[in-house]
Amino acid sequence: MNAVYELPFFKKQTGFLPKVLGGWQMGGIWMGFSGGPLGIGSNVNNTFSQGGGQRPNWNGTSPCVANPTADRWLDAAVFSNPPAYTFGNLGRTMNGCRSDVTSQIDMTLTKNTRIKEKLNVQFRTEMFNITNTVRFSPPNQTFGNPQFGQIAAQNNQPRVIQFGLKLIF
Repeated sequence: MNAVYELPFFKKQTGFLPKVLGGWQMGGIWMGFSGGPLGIGSNVNNTFSQGGGQRPNWNGTSPCVANPTADRWLDAAVFSNPPAYTFGNLGRTMNGCRSDVTSQIDMTLTKNTRIKEKLNVQFRTEMFNITNTVRFSPPNQTFGNPQFGQIAAQNNQPRVIQFGLKLIF
């Protein structure tokens, strides 16, 4: 969702003061969505099927942790390695368990100053992830890996502020 609003101050007046105080715009972008479903795989492939991946066996209990943290996003106790020459019973994805949600707000503040009829100077301040909200990467989804169910990285940048000056003619 996004919006741009032109501030109405000193819009139709002339002179030095309206040129300095007028011409401002504010804009914002909010994006939010739930995380994607997780696809659990196994670090051993004992199917001997000449390729492809192996999935672990699942006992039917949800591997989702009630209050997930970066150190424990999934419960490994509900999975086990299948016997040799068999495929695991786990489906492609665990729809009940998802990666981290996204909610981020970006904002802009723009000042347009008309110098002549066809000459405009634009000053911009752009702020990305203004609330400095962390979005985690998906957890390690390889059963049997020592880091299974742990998150090792951030999936977005921290707050970034940049300034720009542009001559439009």
